[in-house]
Amino acid sequence: MPSTRCSGLTDAYFGLEEQPAGSLGTPVDLVMATARRNPIVQADIDTTKQTAT
Repeated sequence: MPSTRCSGLTDAYFGLEEQPAGSLGTPVDLVMATARRNPIVQADIDTTKQTAT
């Protein structure tokens, strides 16, 4: 059975994902800062990113 702390972190993660998506009206991907160190991941981010206006 998952611990309460783990469950709370999971809820917080999905809350972080859902809140901007609701505000922006579009899906939002959360990316770990360390993933951006990978040049393949960074190239994909650069080609697919969009900024909110």
